[in-house]
Amino acid sequence: MENAKILLIITIVLSIIITGCICENNNDKSNQDDTHNDVTSTSGNISIACWNLQIFGPSKASNETLLDYYAEKLDEYHIFIIQEIRDASGTAIETFSNKFPEYQYIISNRAGQSSSKEQYAIFYNDQATLVESYDYQSEYQDEMQRPP
Repeated sequence: MENAKILLIITIVLSIIITGCICENNNDKSNQDDTHNDVTSTSGNISIACWNLQIFGPSKASNETLLDYYAEKLDEYHIFIIQEIRDASGTAIETFSNKFPEYQYIISNRAGQSSSKEQYAIFYNDQATLVESYDYQSEYQDEMQRPP
């Protein structure tokens, strides 16, 4: 499972590099926006985060304090991936996405060999363009509990 996460992040980063969105950070503090303490963003940089929300479903999605906490941490990134979405109805991700109106997102198919199926979602703002996506599903179901 850890290798699948690493593969996903590497694929995203390589896609961004190939399209020319990432450049070397020169650590010029004068170009940083003072309102962003955790993540700094300049015109040539893009920030990426990945967070396993651990069994994110309707119960967690109904917790406004928790959603506000997620939003506070994630809205400073250009791209972020959330993992371990467990909600067959799809309502949890819709509620979550309402906290990020300036982002678009794609969500994977539900995956897993047990009754506990999981998904991941990739959110991206207007600083990133999704060029292509591929959801590794049927061809890896026998090899992994939850494919990348």
